This record gives sequence, C-alpha cells and structure tokens, in this order.
Amino acid sequence: MVEVTSLPETTSTDVKDHGNSFAGELRLLSRGSSLGFVGQAANAVLAFAFSLAVGRLFHAQGTGTFFEALAIFTIASNVGDLGADDGLNWSLPRMRANGSFNDIRRLLPIACIPVLVLSSLLAAALFVYAVPIGHLFNHGHNSTHLSSFIRILCPFVPVAALVEVLIAGTRGFDRVWPLATIWSVIMPIGRLLLLPLFLATGIGLLAVAYAWSIPIVLGAVALCWTLWTFVVKEHRLVVGDATAMPARELARTFWSFSAPRALASICAMALVWLDVLLVGYLISVRMAGIYGVANRYLVVVTFALAAAGGTIAPQVSRLLAKGKVGDVRRLYQTATGWVMAVGWPLSLTLALFAPLFMRLFGSEFRVGATALTILALMMLYVAATGNNMVVLVMSGRTSTSLWVGVITLALNLGANLFLIPRLGINGAALAWALSLFVSNAIITVILYRRLQLHPIGPAFLPVAAASVLLIGLPGLLFRLTLGPHWSAIVLTAVLGGGFYLYALWRLRERLELSTFFSSIRS
Repeated sequence: MVEVTSLPETTSTDVKDHGNSFAGELRLLSRGSSLGFVGQAANAVLAFAFSLAVGRLFHAQGTGTFFEALAIFTIASNVGDLGADDGLNWSLPRMRANGSFNDIRRLLPIACIPVLVLSSLLAAALFVYAVPIGHLFNHGHNSTHLSSFIRILCPFVPVAALVEVLIAGTRGFDRVWPLATIWSVIMPIGRLLLLPLFLATGIGLLAVAYAWSIPIVLGAVALCWTLWTFVVKEHRLVVGDATAMPARELARTFWSFSAPRALASICAMALVWLDVLLVGYLISVRMAGIYGVANRYLVVVTFALAAAGGTIAPQVSRLLAKGKVGDVRRLYQTATGWVMAVGWPLSLTLALFAPLFMRLFGSEFRVGATALTILALMMLYVAATGNNMVVLVMSGRTSTSLWVGVITLALNLGANLFLIPRLGINGAALAWALSLFVSNAIITVILYRRLQLHPIGPAFLPVAAASVLLIGLPGLLFRLTLGPHWSAIVLTAVLGGGFYLYALWRLRERLELSTFFSSIRS
C-alpha cells in the first residue's frame, strides 16, 4: 500500500488544498496562467522578431522557403511524438491524484523510447526524400534551397518530438515555468542570437535553418534534467513499499490513450501548416512566404490560449478523475474569459490595421492584408470557444478528438484545393477559417451534450461587448479617418485601450481577477 506523507509542491505555495476545493484550483490556474501569459507573450514577440528578420533579409521568396521547411519539420515532429505528450498530460495528474508515484518514474521511458525510435526513422526518410519533397512544394521550380533546408532540419526532428513530450511531462506536475522559460523564452532568444552568427559565415538562407534548430537541442537537455528532478523529488514522498502496476498494463493503458491522440495531433498540426504548403504547391513559394507571415501573426493572438491551456490541461484531467465536473466547468469558463480579454482586442486590432502590419515585412507583403484580416476575425471565434479541445482530450475522449480532427482536415484540404486556385492566399485564409469554425462548433456541442460544459461564463458577454465597443469601434473610426497608419493605432491603444482596461477592472469579480492578481503577488 502506498502511503503519501504530503502532496507534492506545486507552482503555488498556498494551494494546500490542491484538488480538494475550487478555490485551490482557481489559485493554481491563476498562478500557472499568469506565468504562462508572460512566457507565451515573450515567445510570440521573439518568434515574430525572428520571422521579421527572415522577411527583411530574404524577402518573400526566402521567407516562403523558411515557412515551407518549418511546416514539414513541425508536421514530422508532431507525427513522431505519437501523442505521448497528451498521454503524459492525461496520465501524470491522475497518477499523482491516486498516489501512484512509483509508476510515474517507470512511465517516462515507456513514453519516450518509442517516440525517439519512430521520429528517428521519420527523420531518415525525410532526409532521403528531401529533393522530391522540395520539388513538390516549390511549384516545380528550383528546389535546392528548400531541399537543403529540410536536410539540415532532419536530425532535429527526434529532438523536437522529445521536447514536446518532456514539456507535457513537466505540465503533468503542475509546473508551468519550464514551458514559460525554457521553451517560450530561452530557446527563441537563442535563435535570435545565433542568426547573425551564422549569417556572418556567408551561407545565406541556410543560416536560418541552423539558427532555428540548434536551440532545440539545448532546450531538450534542460527539459530532461528538469523533468527528472521533478520525478525524483516526488518519488521521495512515497513511504513504504508500493505495489506497482505491471509494465505491460502500464504501457497498454498509456498507449491506448495516446495512440488516437497521435493521429488527431497529426490532423491538428496539418491543419495549421497545410495551407502554407498548398499555397507553395498551387501558386508559388513567394506567395507561401506572404501567407506564412499573415498566418504567423496569429501567434500574437493565440499566446493567451496557449498559456491557459498549458495550465488547465492537468487540472481538468485530475478533477474529472475525481468526478468534479462543476469545478471543471467554472475553470473552463474562467480561463475562456481571460483568453477573450486578451485575444479579442489583439484580433480586432490586427484585422483593422492588417495592411500596416503586413507592410512591416516589406512592401511586397502588403498583398497579404486581406488574408490577415480574415484570419484575425476568425480568431475572435476561436478565443470565444476557449481551450475546448484540451478539455475534450483530458476527459479521455481521444477517439472523439481523432474523428473531429479527420473531418476538419478533410474539409480544410477540400476547401483549400477549391479556393486557392480561385482566390489565391485569400482562399487559403477562408479555407482555414471555415475549418476552424466547423471544428470548434463540433467540439463545443460534444462537450455540452456529454459533460454539460460550455465556455459562456459570467464574463463572456461583457468582455465581448467591451472589446467591440471600446477597441473595435474606435479602431474602425480612426482607420476610416486616418487610414492604416501608426497614429491610428496609437490613438486606438491610448483612448480605446484606456477605457477597455477600466472596463476590465469593473468586471474584475466576474473575471476572477482578484484571485488572479493575488496569486501573482503570493
């Protein structure tokens, strides 16, 4: 029988009733999300700065090569992680809640070794077939740069797949700081520092590949050490002999959950990057670069969604294991309110001033303004549905998430093939928006019918109204009178933003901001 002397230390020192009361869970969400917001915001800015440097240095053609290679690399690494990241996110909180601390240490190699083996095989295949792959997505033109880019990134595919799993492992211990620091800040800073060094060697665009990939290795080493310290520290809390689950049963339980998520993750990641590749295939690498920049701006909007999701995932798994559906509903609605409070003003600003933001990368990128507007407006809907996929997966419905992903990807592929030849990159943006609308609608209906969970909490409508009335309408007025210029953005931020912050303060009780800020101060 396992005897636990105390619960393991979490990111919040005051959450002694961790998992036993909603107040404790809300403090944990507040502490994790606040750190996550800072980390993800820094990541968004740093990632944008790297993309801006690439765009300015190598223009649309070089940027298209970078984004196409990055799309192939990202899809490959997500195929290679086999859904083990979601598996750890789901299993570790439940093991900790049940006191199965001995099984945690035994689970890590079960999760990591298959990931390393498969992702290495996948990387080898990509290396061998880099030339035909480059030719396929280069619209039949010279594919030397794209093929070389792919081959440079190939050795880092297994490392990137492992990093995804390691990050999920640290989140399973209710720790957000590894994600917020190592992944979100240290690795992007490393890329920015390495870029000029490799550019100085005179290798041109390939400098981007080396600068982008090498920090992944450093991040993997740091995350390995961090996760192992968490495991060792938690294992020391076990007193007496423990009855461990047989290894075969442990592996079967883990992979029966993770396997459907592997396929669903492939669909989700393909949905993110498929349109960039199809633009390159159907139009040109240059237009893929322009569309990739428009798509990259969404990182600035989605950082709040990522920050909340990184904290809420293990909480949802743990609470549902204890049957506390009501607490899950309140956490989901609270997190959605926070995501909307940040994401809606940013989305409206991007949509209204899209020509100005695209012109930052150079005059040739301005043709992507309409696509950016479409993408930004769809993010209003995505933010309003919150971390619905996270909640669905952590409820154990991985098969459901798989068929939703398959339907969404099929719809996206069909819409892209129909719209891109007719509307260009605006067609790609419309296809992406249609896919996200259908996907989030299906998930929202499933969560409500199966668990009576929905994102509409006390702050939902007030935050939406404040964003539209205090950011959207003034921004539209200044855009119409002053045009897409920085003066219009400054006026929107100063006047509309000031009133918007005051409105959020008036809504602080509905948004649970008192708990949010008290958790930060503690």
